[in-house]
Amino acid sequence: MRKIKIYLTIISVLTISFLGLYFYQIQELVRGSYLLSNTQKDFLKIETENLSFSQQNVENSSLAKIEEEVLALNFIKNDRIKYIPLSNDYLVRK
Repeated sequence: MRKIKIYLTIISVLTISFLGLYFYQIQELVRGSYLLSNTQKDFLKIETENLSFSQQNVENSSLAKIEEEVLALNFIKNDRIKYIPLSNDYLVRK
């Protein structure tokens, strides 16, 4: 009789332990699935933002737009270029 109680106690403890482990694994699986779903949503959101930014970049980098910005900044053409003489001490050597 005493052996049966010990076996039943061991089986009960093992059953409860395995059930706890099972529920823990299910919880981790659900959490991982939730995180993956959120990451995919964030990725799609960032991808659409990237697409809209690249379209804006194409519109903003057209030659006509650049010309307008240059004219607005009052740049002038420089026909004379002056070079600063450097001694050999500032040159890179192998």
